[in-house]
Amino acid sequence: MNTSSLNINIKTLLAFFLINTTIFSAGSQNVIDSLQSIVNNASIDLLYPDNKDLLKSYDSIIRFYRKTENYDSLIVYENKVAQLYLRQNNLKKYVKKTNEVGYYYTLKGEHDESVKILLDNLRFAKENNLNNELAETYMYLGFGYRNFNKEKALDYFTLCLENETDTLSVYYSSSLNEIANIYNLSGKYEEALVFYFRSLKIKEEAAQDSYSQGIAFSYNDISTVYQSMHNYDKAIFYMKKCIEVRENLNENLPSKYYLCIFYSNIANLYTITKQYKKAEDYLQKSLILAKDLNNHYLFEVVYYGYYIYYKATNNPLKALENFEITVLYKDSLNNKEVAKTIADLDKKYQTEKKEAEIIILKKENYIRGLSFVFILVLLIVMVTAAILIIRKQIKIRRTEKILSEKLKKELEYKKKEVLNFSTYVQQRIAFTTDIITNLKKIKSNTKEVEDEINKVISFISLNYQNEQKMINEVYSQIEDINKVFSYRIKKKHNNLTNEDIRLSSLLILNLTSKEIAEILFISPKSVEMKRYRLRKKLKLEKDYSLIDYLTNI
Repeated sequence: MNTSSLNINIKTLLAFFLINTTIFSAGSQNVIDSLQSIVNNASIDLLYPDNKDLLKSYDSIIRFYRKTENYDSLIVYENKVAQLYLRQNNLKKYVKKTNEVGYYYTLKGEHDESVKILLDNLRFAKENNLNNELAETYMYLGFGYRNFNKEKALDYFTLCLENETDTLSVYYSSSLNEIANIYNLSGKYEEALVFYFRSLKIKEEAAQDSYSQGIAFSYNDISTVYQSMHNYDKAIFYMKKCIEVRENLNENLPSKYYLCIFYSNIANLYTITKQYKKAEDYLQKSLILAKDLNNHYLFEVVYYGYYIYYKATNNPLKALENFEITVLYKDSLNNKEVAKTIADLDKKYQTEKKEAEIIILKKENYIRGLSFVFILVLLIVMVTAAILIIRKQIKIRRTEKILSEKLKKELEYKKKEVLNFSTYVQQRIAFTTDIITNLKKIKSNTKEVEDEINKVISFISLNYQNEQKMINEVYSQIEDINKVFSYRIKKKHNNLTNEDIRLSSLLILNLTSKEIAEILFISPKSVEMKRYRLRKKLKLEKDYSLIDYLTNI
């Protein structure tokens, strides 16, 4: 056996040993990192001839990363497991594992990637007729959309309910809760209560120990909604039921943790309803649990409850003291000296009342200073914005003026051009008509001369058709005078004929009826008649100017 082969076998045996015996006893990220390196360099086929062993080992790693909430590593290993199931043609488990990958992206805050993976997974499930897995996928899609598109999230949670046949399943209950949460956050409290109560009913009917925590949470959610609706009696009633369920659970760490929060919640409700003795009792219970667990977040929750309590009971010094403690816990969750700092604050606020008043005064001055700076900056921004807007408007007006003058000149030029061309056409028509009339007056005794005259008349009459073409050219020029106007009037009044539009185009040039008559080769009286008919088609009142109306189209 050569050296490289020996190294692989040693790595293989070591990896197998680590995965199956030491991963959780060591409890260290270093062990996992070493294990990953060994597995990546070892031969998977030699290490795990049976995929079941490999799946078990991956499962051990996944459980470790779930405890440490390492979502990046969870995504890697859940994907590995999903691919193993796909190779085994176990499509149901493949879909389930891929759903979990999408959910970890949701927890990371990468919602676009989460939705992309879950939508692909949904298509895969539908294509392979995995109807039993649709409800789960819809639920995870609801989670994916929840933070940036609540309407779509609501749709997918609803689809989960429609596709889940087991109404006691986690997917069904979770979707009910999430729909309720969306309605609650949107201020639709009545709708939220409907879904919270539906979820609660399922949990109560299941009558399983695993649902006991869920029942407590449902009571808490319902209490929160009633609090938002200012129905404090019902809010207190359901928070009491929540605490009753939670107190009957085993006294493990999670139970104590949430019980501490629920004690603080009911204390706040008693404070709001001015039942101060009960509020103080529950705050004391909550503080005892927080100290027992030594959890900084719980200290933050409890001391904020004390802040609300002392503020309501008109004790500003104590209120300020507890507010400062709350802020300190919030900003220093990992500070080992937080307990000593809190003790110093207690002593300070008991013995130095004047100093506390000075702090309050300084804060007020600081806030006033900030307000002044903010107003000044806002004023500068507004003035700058106003100057920019005014400059832009001036520039637009100048541009509009230039364009208007340019358009005016172009229209004036086209007006002259049409008039000149029209005059020229009229002169040609008149000249041609005179020649034909004079030729017809000539009398001849000889048939030969008469025939020649008739030939000339026929030739001139044939040429007269060219005059008609020139008239059409005049009409074409009229239509080209303002194509934008022609388009607008056609769009606004689709009942107008080409003659109406031609007349309208000449009217906006401020031509007189006589000038229009010359251009259209009709009498001024006919022009007036056409104007009257045009007004009727436009449905204009008698006192409304036709030209003003056409100009403003």
